[in-house]
Amino acid sequence: MWLGIIENSILTLIGFVLLIWGAALLVDGAVSMAKRAGISNLIIGLTLVAFGTSAPELAASLNAALNGLGDIACGNIVGSNIANLGLVMGASAILMPIVIKRNTAIWEIPFVIVLSVIFWLMERDLTFDRFDGIILIILFLVFTVYCIIMAREDTDVELDMIELDGIKIQSLTIPRSIFYVAAGIVFLAGGSDFLVKGATGLAINFGVSEAVIAVSIVALGTSLPELITSVIAATKGEGDISIGNILGSNIFNFLIVGGITALVKPFSLSMRIVTFDTPVMLFLTVLLFIIVATGRKVGRIEGVIYLIFYLTYIVLVYVFPEGLFIL
Repeated sequence: MWLGIIENSILTLIGFVLLIWGAALLVDGAVSMAKRAGISNLIIGLTLVAFGTSAPELAASLNAALNGLGDIACGNIVGSNIANLGLVMGASAILMPIVIKRNTAIWEIPFVIVLSVIFWLMERDLTFDRFDGIILIILFLVFTVYCIIMAREDTDVELDMIELDGIKIQSLTIPRSIFYVAAGIVFLAGGSDFLVKGATGLAINFGVSEAVIAVSIVALGTSLPELITSVIAATKGEGDISIGNILGSNIFNFLIVGGITALVKPFSLSMRIVTFDTPVMLFLTVLLFIIVATGRKVGRIEGVIYLIFYLTYIVLVYVFPEGLFIL
């Protein structure tokens, strides 16, 4: 048994490394080509960078759906969003209290709440079909238009999630850019394959469902880029970048990862995700809105609370592998 656990853990770790490396190569190559073509930073951020930062989650969920592992496909999305709110925001707020901008409080946090409810309603029939995927993609287009309008009006809308500030754009030759993009795609494909195989193997080793592994181990691994980015931003006193990164990641997980995966390969999921994991995700999002609505910043106390919520959730995931059927 221990040999199997070690083998599957190594496969999972290799998968995470390849996913993160592949996403970085894909973004570097694509952004370099886009800059050479004279495309604006905003459009690059809304498309290439946004897609690239969601690439690990997309590759993992899409691979899982294509292999008939719907619980991993959906659990990765929900679990990543929980990790972004509980772990990433909690750790960032502990390092540096986060002041929420007005437009973020009025528009983006409520938008994430609405998306959480829509996603939960789509889950209720235990299936994501192509119609669900189309709705999610349409919502992404609406969000994209909103971001462009806000940017042109030069308001204080939180656009750190899509801007290129702080991103080092390499000046690559065209052949090298193409190589980076091709290598990134290959690494993403290979990494997702290693990850899914390792995750399903660990589920068998530990005697738990794929959903449990997905919302914990897989979700944590695919959320590592957000964790690293937000923690670095927090240590530099850029709390607004942290919250923009977190909210943006959750939005793209819903709309890009969920939408594209459902369009390419409809998938089914288990009841535990509907009745336990997604409500936890919704609760953490609503809690953020309540904190902001009462005029409070996401300070160190709130950060500790979120971190405790996340750690408690992870413990409950394994203590009650079938889920707490609270609905």
